[in-house]
Amino acid sequence: MREKTHAHRNYVDDVPADVKQRRLSEIINTFQRIATEKSANLVGTLQLVLVEGSSRRAPGQDLAGRADCGRRVFFSAVPVDQEWSAGASAGTVPVPGDYVWVFIQHSTSQSLRGRAVARAASLNSPAPAADRASTSPAVAAV
Repeated sequence: MREKTHAHRNYVDDVPADVKQRRLSEIINTFQRIATEKSANLVGTLQLVLVEGSSRRAPGQDLAGRADCGRRVFFSAVPVDQEWSAGASAGTVPVPGDYVWVFIQHSTSQSLRGRAVARAASLNSPAPAADRASTSPAVAAV
């Protein structure tokens, strides 16, 4: 127990170490299972992603960002057209600060992986039509 706490002053730690370890393992396994299920529900959806920069595991090849749901999203650093919104040039690689629509193809308990489908002009840009997103060359190239 942490010193200088109410529990340290008033209670005795009578739980064996193996029981503590088993309980911790149960909590971790439950968290991983639920997180994996929630991430799996996002596969096949379009997510609006704020590009944060290069992926640490594949700098120069992959970009990393955050989806609206807070999940980390990885996608290839390839030129992305801006066919669903007006403004910036088409066919350029997204840079940190850009919003990109990403079609999610794979998930883990902590992250998502997909293909960039189109740039979004802003956070409030409408999502590309589902039929266009699933048949986009960026998605079809998988």
